[in-house]
Amino acid sequence: MLLKSFFYTKNFYFLKGYLKETVDENYYKNYKKHSYLTFKFISKKYPFTKIGNLSNYYTGIVYFKLGKYKKSIKYLKKFKTNSKTIFSIKYSIIADSYFKLKKYNKAIKYYLLSSSKKNFYSTLFYYRLAFIFLFKKDYKNSYKYLLKIKKLQQKKGYYHVIDNKKLKKYLTLTKIKNYYYLQ
Repeated sequence: MLLKSFFYTKNFYFLKGYLKETVDENYYKNYKKHSYLTFKFISKKYPFTKIGNLSNYYTGIVYFKLGKYKKSIKYLKKFKTNSKTIFSIKYSIIADSYFKLKKYNKAIKYYLLSSSKKNFYSTLFYYRLAFIFLFKKDYKNSYKYLLKIKKLQQKKGYYHVIDNKKLKKYLTLTKIKNYYYLQ
């Protein structure tokens, strides 16, 4: 029943874009009237089950998409995984949430965590780090992560996040800015 309800919610609400229905705040009062359980309800009612854990992940994603970044962070931090890719995506969404909340140092911390396990998306996380550092006028670190992107994009098995022409421009820009900024 629980698994069936979870997949019903995922397939008929989440995947079709009815995000509010998957984390409905008023659901607890009337949950017996519904034919499905929300992700939020499952994660609270069954926190120590695999489906409860997975519900934390989906609840965090939904809250991120709804612009409720603090709630997104709360639920994503509860989610546990052994997958390197999902681990990286989880921490990247947490970092994106902190960035939206203008907590740039925390965003950097979580982007670093998301890029700590090399996978297909590592270049994307380095790209985000490079631009946060560029935004903070830390050109040295921005240059460092742009170089990492350049090296990984030359290898097979990594996401091609930026074309080489633009990457070369950004590398030149950060190198020049770093030179003038240090003087």
